[in-house]
Amino acid sequence: MANECSICLSTFKDPVCTPCGHIYCAICLSGHVFSASTRDNTALCPGCRTPFPVVIPELTTLLEHLRRFIIPSVRRVYVDTASYQKLQNRFSAVKRQVHDLKHDLNHAQTTSLAQKRQLEEREYRWTGAYNELVRTCGSKEKQLAQAVDMREEWRRRHNTLLETNVSKEYELKKEARAWQTKYELLKARFEARARAQKALRVRAPRPRAHQ
Repeated sequence: MANECSICLSTFKDPVCTPCGHIYCAICLSGHVFSASTRDNTALCPGCRTPFPVVIPELTTLLEHLRRFIIPSVRRVYVDTASYQKLQNRFSAVKRQVHDLKHDLNHAQTTSLAQKRQLEEREYRWTGAYNELVRTCGSKEKQLAQAVDMREEWRRRHNTLLETNVSKEYELKKEARAWQTKYELLKARFEARARAQKALRVRAPRPRAHQ
């Protein structure tokens, strides 16, 4: 990271810069210089191994708060660690937010899959019920069509029978009128014959009684 020391791998604390441009913590670079074997009062950069001059006086001759300035070729630099820390905190917050969003996304996808399966199951059940209803309606429509056809057949038979009955009734009435006419004629003949016989009996003389 740009704001981390490559020696301690932490945020810069009192950063200093070597002549080659690499930045380290002052205490880390001092420890590196003191622990390394130097030749001709020079040390190697921990990053690129570029030599730079150093002066190593006796530490007991210096005050403690001046010991960090024992490397004259190393200059102090300003690194905005506060802004970096804010960015780091923001990055961590964004990273946590991304993690939470991924978790929510996975949960939403899992929930969506479960809801999709439920909807598919409902669709399957509703499709089966719909198909069964269609088959039932088809059967009922067929039965209704058969009933309508039967009704039409009975209506035609009824009309045929009605026409036949009307025709027979007409023939029977006609025959009844003919028989009534014959009956009237016979009745008139019988009445005329009866009157004639009665008239003959009235005209015939009565036999005399013997004295």
